[in-house]
Amino acid sequence: MDIQGTAARYDVVVIGAGLQGLVVAKTFLQIEPQTNILIVDANETIGGVWAKENIYPGLRSNNLLGTYEYTDFPMHELFGAKKQEHIPGEIIHEYFRQYAQNFDLTPRILLRTKLTTAQRVEDGWKLSITTAGMLPELHRSIGCSKLIVATGLTSSPVPINIKGQENFDAPVINFAHFRQEAANFLKDSSVEHVAVYGGAKSAYDTVYMLASHGKRVSWVIRASGHGPTYMAPAHVYLGPFRCWLERLATTRLLTFFSPCVWGQLDGFGYLRSLLHETKLGRKIVDIFWQKLTAETLAQTGLKGNDTLKNLIPDKPAFWYANGLSCLNYPKNIHDFVKSGQVTVMRQDVECLEYPKSIKFRDGTALQVDGLICSMGWKHAPGIDFLPHSMHAKLGIPSTTYSKREKEVWDILDRRADVEILSRFPYLRNGPKTDPKAMAVLENLPPMPSEVEAEKIASYAPAPWRLSRGMAPPDQKDRSIVFLGMMLNLQSAIEHCVYVN
Repeated sequence: MDIQGTAARYDVVVIGAGLQGLVVAKTFLQIEPQTNILIVDANETIGGVWAKENIYPGLRSNNLLGTYEYTDFPMHELFGAKKQEHIPGEIIHEYFRQYAQNFDLTPRILLRTKLTTAQRVEDGWKLSITTAGMLPELHRSIGCSKLIVATGLTSSPVPINIKGQENFDAPVINFAHFRQEAANFLKDSSVEHVAVYGGAKSAYDTVYMLASHGKRVSWVIRASGHGPTYMAPAHVYLGPFRCWLERLATTRLLTFFSPCVWGQLDGFGYLRSLLHETKLGRKIVDIFWQKLTAETLAQTGLKGNDTLKNLIPDKPAFWYANGLSCLNYPKNIHDFVKSGQVTVMRQDVECLEYPKSIKFRDGTALQVDGLICSMGWKHAPGIDFLPHSMHAKLGIPSTTYSKREKEVWDILDRRADVEILSRFPYLRNGPKTDPKAMAVLENLPPMPSEVEAEKIASYAPAPWRLSRGMAPPDQKDRSIVFLGMMLNLQSAIEHCVYVN
């Protein structure tokens, strides 16, 4: 299908042809086979983050075979995945392609097309779509009764916003676009020394890819940030027990050690109250997380090795939640650090200078042949919802809240804080965000260094405020839902049932 062949109106339009978008479209058609549905995606191929053009050399999932699949379409070994091995990105892409084909979704998918604006009208939504990555750009307006935004939280990368980058005489690449640059970059013999900026899993992937291709790497992790993420093997030992980390996270017993305001709904409220609302229980929870943190650091070899000390996260594993990731590489990435091929440093980048110098805040500098930045992802949707005055009602991140709307949410936020912190007092000691650092990372308007943190923080948009993690807060408007805004696999199927 191309943009010229789209109809003027659809019953349902789904934005995103990845994990969430495909299954919600399939579920709709199962329940109402006559539904006129369109799936729109800006990528060239199906798969969302696992689209073919997003897969860089060596990309693998954190998941092992059998834990990243739809329940009605198993990822069997005929796809090429092997038991007890992390699934290669190419196989996941092929899995999604076959899923779409098997459930007759392919003819309903419009690729290389992005939704630019969505306007609320009386009978649903008026959508403006345009071709992506094609010249000349083609534009079309379509309507729908229900709009499902299934773009998730990893579709719009934070742009690089480092002072002086326009004068930097070497490649400066956003990790989100590295797939398109990777082949030439890795083969270029003039690129010998590369800096990687960031401490998330994507930075780990970039460092491993560069080092395994013989490049010398300076790995820069912000000193003012929260340090690198936790990386663990697929299996960890807790005492004498060898535990599959991925399954461990969804084992009921282990969920008791995580604070959850809805925990009582599982029928074990008395046990959760004992663990989180008494001194003895909180001590047990604290010991558990200390043990898990210590075992993770020990089993990854970070403990007691001076060359690896800058890869030790700043906070216990408790605070990293879904940031915890897996060492899913063919070889041990730490060996590159131990050999000196990769140097890890905790520094804040001040600016880039001509010709190829990275200047740090402490006055030192680093000469490199290229810079790859893992800047993270924008939390706000990359769609302009109109009118802007309804952003608060939709529950989306926005800076357009009225004074009254801000006051209402401030009251609700304070009430929530009182309840949550009274039940889980140790949450008061969580990592603090540096507003000045975040202003740079989120590409917000430049601010003079002497401006108060409160004024800088005022640029930050309101957070997501979705009911059940997907619907507008008052739940009255059933014409729109947002999928993939909660970072767990299990919610994909559960949300589809609610949407329908």
